Amino acid sequence: MQTQIIPLVQTAPGVQHSLQVMRFGVGLPGPKAYIQASLHADEAPAMLVAHQLAQALTEHEENGALRGEVIVVPYANPIGLAQIQLGQQEGRFDLTDGINFNRGYPDLAELVQDTVGHSLNGDADHNVHCIRQAFRDALPPRDRDGGD
Repeated sequence: MQTQIIPLVQTAPGVQHSLQVMRFGVGLPGPKAYIQASLHADEAPAMLVAHQLAQALTEHEENGALRGEVIVVPYANPIGLAQIQLGQQEGRFDLTDGINFNRGYPDLAELVQDTVGHSLNGDADHNVHCIRQAFRDALPPRDRDGGD
């Protein structure tokens, strides 16, 4: 397993949150799965399931039983995890504007639909390459993941 810690933009001076990304079966041929838990940070059962899944994936990886790569983000909302108000876990809404963490995301398809619409065909590998390249070209460098 490879673990990546991604620091997030500071929400206040002296406060630093980070996102943990666990990668199992890195570089293995085959399918790739992405699993995240607790975008609503008050949904604790998902974090428990992600923890149990990570343990099982670790065992499978050590035994050579994985047939592809699995990426697990065990808590997708570290900012929400820190939102405890009057003893209650909030974690569902951004306290600065009240927007639900699961609703305020950009529609990234709009960035590339005109670019890739005419390039797609019946070849899935070709289509994946075209779409990923279009996103690389459309996003600023700081937002790029760099990997496939």
